[in-house]
Amino acid sequence: MSASPASSSSPGPPSPSASSPSPTADSAVFTPPRLDGRTIAITGTTSGTGRVMASRCGMQGARIILLNRPSARADTALRELRGAGVDVVAVPCDLQSFDSVRAAARMLTEICPNGWTCCATTPA
Repeated sequence: MSASPASSSSPGPPSPSASSPSPTADSAVFTPPRLDGRTIAITGTTSGTGRVMASRCGMQGARIILLNRPSARADTALRELRGAGVDVVAVPCDLQSFDSVRAAARMLTEICPNGWTCCATTPA
């Protein structure tokens, strides 16, 4: 006697049922706790992970410092985050230039005399 392919004893993941909830983008995206009073400097915020981090952390009350190379995309990110109500500041920073990084560090020290948290992101 052979088992049919639809046998309930076959290995593998269970088939979805009509009663099981389907995942949504909101449930799959990390939402940090409230970050009121915190300042977070994030690199690479023109797209991808950096952009999501800036938005999510900003919406949770953090002051966000965008560290990007000067570009139209950086200007767009700044404008859109401000439009969403995020307290955001842009600091020009090209991570491929030590002079640019040093200048950004000096600006961060002036903007945030009490310190900040840095989140570095890299392109995919």
